[in-house]
Amino acid sequence: MRLRLHHLRHLSSLYLLPCLALVLTCTAARAASVLEQAQLKVFFMDSYLSAMVEACVQKQPELRQKLQANQQAVRRRMRIDIDIGREVGRSLFAPQGKDVDQEAKRFTEQQLTSQLLAEPDSRQQKFCEELSQPKTLSRWSMDHFLRQDFESLKMQVENSQGLPCDMIATSFEWPAKQFLELPSTPAEVRDVASLLLHSNISALEKKTSNCLALNARAAEYRVAPDKELEVIAALLSSMRAALTPIWDSRPKNNESVGIVSERVGEYLRQRAK
Repeated sequence: MRLRLHHLRHLSSLYLLPCLALVLTCTAARAASVLEQAQLKVFFMDSYLSAMVEACVQKQPELRQKLQANQQAVRRRMRIDIDIGREVGRSLFAPQGKDVDQEAKRFTEQQLTSQLLAEPDSRQQKFCEELSQPKTLSRWSMDHFLRQDFESLKMQVENSQGLPCDMIATSFEWPAKQFLELPSTPAEVRDVASLLLHSNISALEKKTSNCLALNARAAEYRVAPDKELEVIAALLSSMRAALTPIWDSRPKNNESVGIVSERVGEYLRQRAK
């Protein structure tokens, strides 16, 4: 899995994210729910964090107390999820003749070698110093892991369609304005303009639908859904239907361009505020 490391804000994320983005391609099985999948990642994180703390202690013994205190704080806060994650891992790996503890150890060693230990001493030192700060891991929780998983799923959808879901509203503005201006378009080019706009609206409607499908799963990941997407999807559907040519067999609604324009205009006014 490719990680967008250049988007990370902290050195700690640079080295700990591989655990958050644990790739289970080593097993064909997946947990029964997104929560159990995240709990499995928490178990791997615990193993990974332990190894990184130990590596930092060896390099900078003076940080031992702070590093271990931070590690223990995470364990106390997430002990239940760590234990559940281990049991989830057992059920997934056992049918393949694998031991989840050994898999966690193998994963940890691979990541430690390819991430932290591969960096220059100066960067290793900076990372260890940051890891020793209480704030570095203070916000880690199941919600944190679930949000990371949701963002990963969201990224897949966005990369596939070439448009971030967060940009749907902004992308809607251009066809919306074109739709409002259509009645004043010269009659000789109105039909062509209408067909082009219909095509653009249909394309954006499909991408909005993809984001809505993702939106429908937000609750699984304890993420608040983007309610504005539903409003935009409804407007796009009405705009497309109002512009659908008579010879097109696709379903149409009974709203005229004028009625839809009122709704679109009101949305744009509210958005401008």
